Amino acid sequence: MVTEKAFPEDEVVISTAVNAKRAPAVTTHIIHEQRFGINNQIEVDVPLVFEDQNHTWYGGVGDTTLGLKRVMFSSLHSGSIFSLQGSVIVPTGSRTRGFGSGTTTFETFAAFDQLFPTHTFVQTQFGADLPRHTDISPQSIFFNTARAEFCGGSRPGPTLVAHG
Repeated sequence: MVTEKAFPEDEVVISTAVNAKRAPAVTTHIIHEQRFGINNQIEVDVPLVFEDQNHTWYGGVGDTTLGLKRVMFSSLHSGSIFSLQGSVIVPTGSRTRGFGSGTTTFETFAAFDQLFPTHTFVQTQFGADLPRHTDISPQSIFFNTARAEFCGGSRPGPTLVAHG
């Protein structure tokens, strides 16, 4: 999982992960984030999954996420921003193939970002996944953090990110 930022944006993110430890698999998330108003954002995340299962490759759509983010506090002076997001993860992926959970899940999290004068910033995220049917998929809590630094000076541009 990647740390979600606190600030709303208008962007399309394509993120790919490759499973190198178990059976070969590739998952690509196509994420559309659309800002509306100053403090709001809607998000749609559609994962595409391709996996080798018993030496046969299968592919399909994973569970799709529909989310709403709202900035609760921000200060350019202090470099701080805090937001809340609520999402519904729709069971569009095949549970049989392992591409989905088989149940609707409600995800909620708080995100806090801090920009420092050294052109470094830290992003934190704390939340929970709350499935409708806990006999199919367990509840979980999560905490993600990332530290990043602008390369080449004070202007946003190439960025190095370390997730923990």
